[in-house]
Amino acid sequence: MNIVDIHEFRKIQPKPTTAPQIKFKEAEYASLPNGLQLIVVENNKLPRVNLQLFIDHGLTKQWTKAGVVEITGQMLSTGTSSMNKSSWDEQVDFYGASVATTPIGGYASSLKKHFSSVIGLFADAILNPSFPQSEFDNIVRQYQSNIAAQKEEADAIASNVSKKVTFFHDHPYSEVVTESSLKNILLEDCINYHKVNFVPNCSYLIFEGNITLDEAVIMANTHFGSWKSSSFVKQIFDNSFPQIQQDVNFVNKKGAVQSLIAITYAVNFQPYNSDMVAANLLNSILGGYFSSRLNLNLREQKGFTYGINSKLQNDENIGSFFTSVNVRNEVTGQAIKEIIGEIRKLTEVNISEEELLQVKNVISGNFSRSIEDPKTIAKFALAIKKFGLPDDYFTTHLQKIASVSIEDIYNMARKYLQPDNLHIIVVGNEEEVIDQLAEIAKPNPVKIYDFEGNQINS
Repeated sequence: MNIVDIHEFRKIQPKPTTAPQIKFKEAEYASLPNGLQLIVVENNKLPRVNLQLFIDHGLTKQWTKAGVVEITGQMLSTGTSSMNKSSWDEQVDFYGASVATTPIGGYASSLKKHFSSVIGLFADAILNPSFPQSEFDNIVRQYQSNIAAQKEEADAIASNVSKKVTFFHDHPYSEVVTESSLKNILLEDCINYHKVNFVPNCSYLIFEGNITLDEAVIMANTHFGSWKSSSFVKQIFDNSFPQIQQDVNFVNKKGAVQSLIAITYAVNFQPYNSDMVAANLLNSILGGYFSSRLNLNLREQKGFTYGINSKLQNDENIGSFFTSVNVRNEVTGQAIKEIIGEIRKLTEVNISEEELLQVKNVISGNFSRSIEDPKTIAKFALAIKKFGLPDDYFTTHLQKIASVSIEDIYNMARKYLQPDNLHIIVVGNEEEVIDQLAEIAKPNPVKIYDFEGNQINS
């Protein structure tokens, strides 16, 4: 082939090939008599073992005591019935381990030769926390300090307002931890939350690394076999959401030289439903990667921002759409209009074959790289078990991506994008942006909020 032929050859776009079925290490499953589910993804490349405990206890409404759930998660690693926090921390450090507790369980990781000891430390924290009053007081003070600092943080303020305007007030997702809610929390509240919600018969223990199923079962029995099951029942909440027309919500941040714009709404988008692959591709086109429409518009064409992205979040309870961006005060209104315009365009005009192919390539590449991490395979195994997915759900993921059509993207846009039903939230300098927002809000007034997300005008 001569030089001319080579140049002509390079102009020809390669024809797509059939997406392959991916093969990766299959997970193994077991369970303990107390109902604790075990998932093991063996990976012998490194002499390490990673452990995750996921307690699927559902949502908890905290009412006037928002913060109980979060504080309880931290309290579990502040001492056990057999050792205080200092001794527990020293043991974790001695083994060179990483151990943490959360409101839904926690994780532990170490070299395999130390793992039998490390899992014991982790189990001790989960099953036998001592809940010392002094540590509780310290954690509450830390939260109080963080909240005081967040009064000036635009991201935290926008998050608070977003929760309040997007979800019904009696739904857990609407709750905001505040200075007043912290004052209502007692140590006894954390003890009761742990007692009710930390039970094995709604929990998964996920091992990943240099460990076999037989070894995992022995360790789980040794350290979690005494964990008593209970007649745990998930709380049921109204997972519908307010039907809205577009509203504009504002928090004044005096002296701010830029505005934080957040646009959000609730949507019924269940994990691993039949729409999931196409809907995720839709979001990628809108704002899910560097060459997305939002980023090309606001960053590359307009020069309004360093970057913007969007997220279409699936959730067992209530899903949501969210995008946010920081822009100069003087272009706040114009930036909002551009974002809404890009959302609307996807609901009205089909994308091109070239744009769809580009985003498929990006998402397929990201997925292929992600499965190089065995922790990703463990996450897949949990999803298969928890949601009852087919065994080949993830091995055929590239094929699912390849099968998405232009019509599928259009249908997803019509179903999940709501250009006329947006909560627009702005945190910025009132003197410079309020008139721009009033123009967008017409004929309705701009709603004014404080930093906690409480509306302060009628």
